[in-house]
Amino acid sequence: KYEALAKIFAGEKDVIVAKVDATEQRDLATRFDVSGYPTLKFFPKGEGKEAHTYDKNREVGDFVAFLNEKAGTAYTAEGGLLPSAGRIPTLDALVASVGSISADTLVKGKAAVGELKGQAAVHGEMYLKAIEKVLAKGAAYVDTEMERLQKLVGGDNISPEKKAAFLLKSNILRAFKGEPVEEVPVTEEL
Repeated sequence: KYEALAKIFAGEKDVIVAKVDATEQRDLATRFDVSGYPTLKFFPKGEGKEAHTYDKNREVGDFVAFLNEKAGTAYTAEGGLLPSAGRIPTLDALVASVGSISADTLVKGKAAVGELKGQAAVHGEMYLKAIEKVLAKGAAYVDTEMERLQKLVGGDNISPEKKAAFLLKSNILRAFKGEPVEEVPVTEEL
């Protein structure tokens, strides 16, 4: 189950799933108050932050839900991304009809993205690139690109990082089709 969890988060540069044998690494076990096995700990990014002990169910979906909550990620127990991953409601409303994308949409999008921070700003830039592509290639770009991304995600030779990026882009392109964000339960079994 832990290996499956590591595989799910392999494409997430800010999440590392690591295994430590506390019987061999006694100093670490003592330092982090590990007294029973297995013990699962979450360490927030950055130094000086307190570790969080995981004390819930031991199923992959539960682990994924815990990491999503703590790390701000949006993965499913199957290794995909939740439909909400990358989506920004204000930009969704702006691009909800691919047929109405105009130069004014791009101007409004740039203003909205300019107010975003962190990952939201990164995702906002993905919206802007898609708006530019629709303006250059027409509304058919969205369907064509979604088909292309679906094929790439299904391929055998795709890195976890690329898969995550392609899934994010697919989620964002769904906004251009006016598709609402529907949450999927994270605790589904593999």
